[in-house]
Amino acid sequence: MPEIKVSNLDKGKEYSKKEGKGGVYIWGYYEGETFIPLYVGQAENMYARLIQHYCSVKGGEYRLRNIDKLERSYVYQENINKAKIIYEPTSFKEVLKGVSDIVINQTIGKIVNNFAFRYEEVAKADRDTLEWRLTDLISKDMLISSVSRPKVTELKPDLKEIIKRLLPEKADQLI
Repeated sequence: MPEIKVSNLDKGKEYSKKEGKGGVYIWGYYEGETFIPLYVGQAENMYARLIQHYCSVKGGEYRLRNIDKLERSYVYQENINKAKIIYEPTSFKEVLKGVSDIVINQTIGKIVNNFAFRYEEVAKADRDTLEWRLTDLISKDMLISSVSRPKVTELKPDLKEIIKRLLPEKADQLI
């Protein structure tokens, strides 16, 4: 599975918007060796979305969940099925409040410094189904993104393999 980690960037690779291909992706951050997914999406140009997401996280444009709960769920395997939203930038007042909040700033800093972007090139016709199934496997209550259920939800065998590469941590839950 292709993965871009901020902490381990290949110095020879640009990840230019000019080179981006279409597909599905998951971004999140690493706590030690454990990947903690925060967002599932699809794009016509994944490198352009990588840049947009990274800049938006750094700028405080995304809502945030309680990362302590996320880490307890993923790292320590505690049975937590929902992480509370601790920051929702729905107004300028909320953004100003978030900018001055130590916990929000530490959370954003941790995500930015340990940011990772997993992706797979996928035919446009299969992206909705893959995006939804990935979201379903992770649980929308653990993500900052939300995805609508597509018309076709049956997974072809090749799509199951893509999910296993993108989210090996949940491969045993695939039906």
